[in-house]
Parts: sequence; C-alpha cells; structure tokens
Amino acid sequence: ILYFIGLFGPIMAEWFARMYYDSRFAFGDDPFHRLFEVINLCFLAMAVVHIRTVDVMSNPSKYPDMFAYALGITLLSFTSICRNIELMFFVDGESAAKTVAKRDCIKQIGQGTFYLAATVVAGTHYYSNLSNGNSSYGYDDSHRFLLGSGELCSNIMGLIGDFASTCGLQIRNLAEEPDYDTKVSAENGYGGNSTTNIPLWLCLGGYLYNLAHFIVMVVFCFPGGGKHKSISVPMNIDFCIHRLGEWIMLLLGESILSLLIVETSMSKNYYITFYCGIISVILLQYLHFRSQPHHASEHSMRRNKNAGMVFSTLMQIYSFALVSVGVSFKMLLYEYIYQESGGYKLRRLMQLLRDSAMRQLAGGGG
Repeated sequence: ILYFIGLFGPIMAEWFARMYYDSRFAFGDDPFHRLFEVINLCFLAMAVVHIRTVDVMSNPSKYPDMFAYALGITLLSFTSICRNIELMFFVDGESAAKTVAKRDCIKQIGQGTFYLAATVVAGTHYYSNLSNGNSSYGYDDSHRFLLGSGELCSNIMGLIGDFASTCGLQIRNLAEEPDYDTKVSAENGYGGNSTTNIPLWLCLGGYLYNLAHFIVMVVFCFPGGGKHKSISVPMNIDFCIHRLGEWIMLLLGESILSLLIVETSMSKNYYITFYCGIISVILLQYLHFRSQPHHASEHSMRRNKNAGMVFSTLMQIYSFALVSVGVSFKMLLYEYIYQESGGYKLRRLMQLLRDSAMRQLAGGGG
C-alpha cells in the first residue's frame, strides 16, 4: 500500500493540478511556453520510467531508481511553482487570479518540500553507498540471502531443494553468506525497511499534504453561499468533464493492458479469470460514463464548493480503486501460471519456511 499510494499519488496529484490550471488559465502559443511544456513532460517521464519493483524502490542505498523518481516529481513541483509565479506577476485578467496563484504556489512549495526531502534522503543513501563502491544497479535482485544459523539454513534449503527437484526446477543456494553489499549496508545503517522506506513515506506525505491542503482551504477558508467566487477564478466545468473522462479511460485501459501482457496459460481457470477481468472492466466503463453528468449545470463542481471538493477527493480514491482492479486480476492470472509450473507451491513453501526460520532466529522457538 505504501509503495502503491506513495508512487502513484504524486503523479496523480500533478495530473489533477494541471487539469485545474488548464480549466482556469491559458498561456500564449510561443516558443518559451512550448519549451517549458516539453521540459515539464521530460520531468514526468523521468519519474515514471524509474518506477520499479518494491524491492528496488525500498532499497535506495543499492539502486538509484528511488532517487531518480523523487528528483523527477520534485522538478515537476518546481515547474508548477514557476507556472504560478508567472501568474502572480504577468497574469492578464482579474485580481483574483493572483490570489489563486499565491494559494497554489504555497501548496506546491509545501508539497515540493516533502519531495525534496525524499530526494535528499534517497540520494544520500545511494551516493554514500556508491562512494564505497557498493552500488549494484542492474544486479539481479530476484535471489535473496537468508541470514542466520548455517545449520538451520542448510536444513531449510535441503527441504526446498528436494521439492524443487521433483518440479524440475533449479534453485541457487540461498543459504550462502551475505554478499559484501549487504554487509556494508547493514554496517552503515542503510539496511532494514524502516530506514530505506523513508523516501517512500516522504512521497506519500507530499501527496497527503496536497490533498489535506485542498480540503482545508475549501471547507474552512473559502466563504460559503457562493461568495468564494470573489477570491477564486471560475473553472471551465465542461473542460474538466472531458479531461476526467480521458483520465478514467486511461486507467481502465491500463487495467485491460495489465491482463493482456501476462504470459498465456492453457488452463481453464486462466481463461475464466481473463474474460471475467475483461468483462468487469467493460462494465465498469459503462457504469461510470452512464452515471456521469454530460453538462456543466448538472455537475457537483457547479453546485457548491463543498460538493466540488468531495467530488475531487472521491475521484482520486476512485482512481486508486480502478488501478487496483487491474492489478488484482493480473495477480490472479499469475497464480494460475505459477500453478502450472509448480512455482505456486514452491513459493508458498519458501515463504512458510522463511517465516519459521525468522521466528527461530528471533528466539521465538519452534
């Protein structure tokens, strides 16, 4: 959950912030602004391309991906701050636009501070380890080393090896001594989840700050009865409806894609799950657009400020849920693939034996 929300949340928050900006303001069609947009998209691509597995993102002392991701979203926040500073000094319109720009700039600075802290922490972990010559970027992290008693590990690996031989599998000796990278990371204090997950927690904090700032400003700082319009710039609700429709189609498309890229299995359960996933996504798409308003006058963002705030918050929660749907069906398909190769039972056995070993090493007894 930390990995999912901490990495997807900042990207989604940037998308919503840009939608709200484009629904209120328009910049000139000149080379400067076009170049600015290209740079902004490059920062976004920098963040997205470095989203990798949980093991990699939670180990910034060994891999640079967490540092690169945090740097990417930090630069994204910086470009948003620059965009609002431009509004504060060069806006051509009502004075409320400058008030909106100042308010958004404060929010982006607070959010960006969390991302900058995540960048510093991840960068410090990685480059401190790199200075010792211990970086293992590109290293195959699929095999972990089990630390502890040699006799206990040998017994466990003997059981797993016997089981693997019946499945026609070959497994590396996981009971080896830990490599130099692991030892140095532990000595320098870079090992362990509580330390290496700090950048992820900071990214999550930045996203939650953005959301909390939005809710508090709308509910407690904006006057009611429609008077908030005097300190804000009206939004183009039709534009927001169109962009939100594109966003939902993008998330639903990712769910379909996550089902299509899984390796094919010949089992009956695989195809049942596959087509149930496809049909579920299609029905979600149908139900969503059937329930959405098609005109600005019918939308909650036009009704009142609190209704618009609730809608925007629920849309973000809804987005998390849509991504989870595709991931869940994909995980089910992987289970059937593992079952075919015997990997499912092997993985479960390794998990149970590892848990038992850790209890033994912790002094919990058998």
